Amino acid sequence: MELFFYLVVVQSFSEGAPSGTCLTMFPKHDLAEKMSTTCPFTIRLSSETYTPSQEITVFIEGSAEKTFKGFQIRAHRVKGDTETIMGTFTDFPDEYLKTLSCFGELHNMLTHKDAVDKGNLTLTWKAPDVPVGDLVFTATILTTFAEFWGDEKSDVLVDTSGTANLGDLEKMHNQMHPDIDFVGTCGKTKGCVLFPRHCMGDDCLAAVSFHTHDDYVHFEMMAKAEGYVSVGFSDDKLMGDDETLSCTAQDLRVTVQRGYNPALYNDRQYTVGVVNMTTVQKDGYIYCRFARPIVMPPLVSVNYTSDPPTPITQTFDLSKDWYLFLAWGYTFADTDVMGKHIELPLVTGDRVSLSSTTVYRGSIMSKWLQAHGCLTVIAWMLLVGLGTVVARHYRQGIGAKMARGQKRWFQFHRWLVGLAAVFTSVSFILIFVKLGGWSEYVTVHAYLGIAIMAATVLQALGGLIRPSPTSKMRPVFNWLHRTLGKLTHAATAAEIYFAFQVPLFPDAMRKFGFIVFLVWVVTQLFWEIVMEIRSRQSKKSSAADYEVSYNVKIEEKSAEKTNRVANVILLLYILNITGITVAGLCAILLF
Repeated sequence: MELFFYLVVVQSFSEGAPSGTCLTMFPKHDLAEKMSTTCPFTIRLSSETYTPSQEITVFIEGSAEKTFKGFQIRAHRVKGDTETIMGTFTDFPDEYLKTLSCFGELHNMLTHKDAVDKGNLTLTWKAPDVPVGDLVFTATILTTFAEFWGDEKSDVLVDTSGTANLGDLEKMHNQMHPDIDFVGTCGKTKGCVLFPRHCMGDDCLAAVSFHTHDDYVHFEMMAKAEGYVSVGFSDDKLMGDDETLSCTAQDLRVTVQRGYNPALYNDRQYTVGVVNMTTVQKDGYIYCRFARPIVMPPLVSVNYTSDPPTPITQTFDLSKDWYLFLAWGYTFADTDVMGKHIELPLVTGDRVSLSSTTVYRGSIMSKWLQAHGCLTVIAWMLLVGLGTVVARHYRQGIGAKMARGQKRWFQFHRWLVGLAAVFTSVSFILIFVKLGGWSEYVTVHAYLGIAIMAATVLQALGGLIRPSPTSKMRPVFNWLHRTLGKLTHAATAAEIYFAFQVPLFPDAMRKFGFIVFLVWVVTQLFWEIVMEIRSRQSKKSSAADYEVSYNVKIEEKSAEKTNRVANVILLLYILNITGITVAGLCAILLF
């Protein structure tokens, strides 16, 4: 039997690697990948064989001039249950090393406790009290923040007992032609969560189906992703304190993983108990199938403030209803280590019963984020656009008629842009209050949003203090008001463009949003050009009619004809821009 030791250099925590890296042993330093060159350090063992409770000396050796700052090392089986960490570290240089108690087992992993340069190390490891099979030591070694070697292994440590228990971890399968069907089963024999809202199954960007049988919940998942797809079970709609089940695929390296989200990150847990595991990557999608017991051994973390450290357990019973999360993303090169998902995860709108055959939907955006986007789209695609053309091109005709002491065009303009200002203000306040900070992904969009809010306030104040029609400053005010309005409208177009380019959104949403944006800009410019041409022709026609005839009836008929044409153009514009606004809302609400 064979036992391997793994040495892994992990996140460059000056006080040692966090306990959440017990299985991944992978530092996520600014997305740094592990080195592909030969590791300058080796793991040597004092013996080629072992018996229960035997102590083995482990040597970490390198050239005299080469040192490292951080590392992790553990032992596990070569075959069978290769996840469970074996044995304990009993002696080591404790001035700059310390043990971790992974999954409640004391001192079963070793890591650094400071950032001091380290050279050759001599460690003592004690084998389990019972035969567990051949083992190997695995390590990660980190020399700088961005330079590390992972999956470095010792020679096999052979179990000579001949009576070893290899554990119950089920083998993964890589099925080249998945027969996962969402169209024919969702809502009929299985419950499903489908994304986006308008998809029906095979055309979805991400989906998970589930049904219960023989004390197991059977899952099938798929997502358009380059590395993994993951489902989470949560008591609320916020990430943190959730169990996850994830499928990873990178070439022929496939896994199903169980994990726990303590906060905005994932700690990998033991998968023992999950069965019927199949994962495949095909045509840019990841497909997988597995079954999880309805009640499974609890997730284990460790309280290091107690002496000795004590385990903390949490149980996720799938007979209860949970909010489901769906997330997808990348894995680091040549590993099954999941990176932080860039795109926002799907969250179901309601709690999900995993024993039902209901088709559930959800959104990647919370209600307040959807409200922020919808208010902006309605305000600037519809209300400001309409308010602008009314003020510019419809001061004559029906717009020139008086109502309550003011011309109708002015009343329409004031109410439209006033409502737009209210929508903009609410949208601005929502995003700042709810987001609670500045996001690295939306910097340009956010800067434009602040500028637009400031311009909106200036426009509103200008409307309150505008000079009288007889004032010498009135022409100056009109020019400034119109110019600032146009510039703000253009800035909002840029803001909406950058909003739909935020990498937090899936590619399909960004493409749909860009198409809507492009159609809106072209349509707005087209109709403003049409209205400008009509206005100028109308003025020329009115002047010509006045020169050739003093007949009032002829002038009235000409004006009526001009107004009818203008009204038809306005109606077509309203229908056109309303349709585009609805499309903009769909780009937000369907995802």
